Amino acid sequence: GIAASFTPGAGPARLALPVPAPGLSADEACAYAPYRRCHQAIQHDLETKVATLRARVRECAAQASPPLQRLAALDAAFDAILCEREARLLATLPSRLERRFHQLHQAHQQDLRARQSADSVEQWWQPGAWLARFRGELRSVLLAELDLRLQPTLGLLDALHNEIPQSL
Repeated sequence: GIAASFTPGAGPARLALPVPAPGLSADEACAYAPYRRCHQAIQHDLETKVATLRARVRECAAQASPPLQRLAALDAAFDAILCEREARLLATLPSRLERRFHQLHQAHQQDLRARQSADSVEQWWQPGAWLARFRGELRSVLLAELDLRLQPTLGLLDALHNEIPQSL
């Protein structure tokens, strides 16, 4: 889903990253609000889907054996304790990335002034251009967040895999 959101033409993406509309001025096209909304929507989607997956894996683990039942109970307790803090910390990412967005845009503006070049919104998407770089960084941050959110579930899956007899 994250890859589809960041790759125009890669197929239907439920949450596609915004693309400045043709004809917008550079000032209008460099607004961060659409990126913030998209980032927050993807974060919410990740949170919901990973929580559902984790609950399903926890249920399977709890039914597998008494040790895994205890592990599942421990995971549920840690999840209840840590989920609020995790959500608060991850919710700061869109604001932190906003600073990066503006930093890249300012560097782009300085480069244009130094080269005495005109700005073109269409060039922002070219490989290495400021908005293409930002999109790549945002994609990397979201993939890292997905990895972070999946770690407890992957740990439960490993425990479940190690508990199941290999002859099955």
